[in-house]
Amino acid sequence: MHLTAEQIKNWRQMQAITMGVYALVMPVEEIEEIRDRLQHEVDNIPEEVVNPDIEPKNVPTPKPKTSMQEAFERQKRHQTK
Repeated sequence: MHLTAEQIKNWRQMQAITMGVYALVMPVEEIEEIRDRLQHEVDNIPEEVVNPDIEPKNVPTPKPKTSMQEAFERQKRHQTK
């Protein structure tokens, strides 16, 4: 996507913070490549990250926490083996 002159000016100012003075002379094509790459990354953020109310997919269910007594008994059984 081609950026307008105003958008290129804004991108140069933003990139100057992270890239230094090179951003002020960077070719327009390079600015557009950076913009396209960042937009692609944003477009591919998983839905469960964007909307935390959605149930995450392919995330293992955490095991229920055990009490200290259960942990102690497990450790004791392990030591007697």
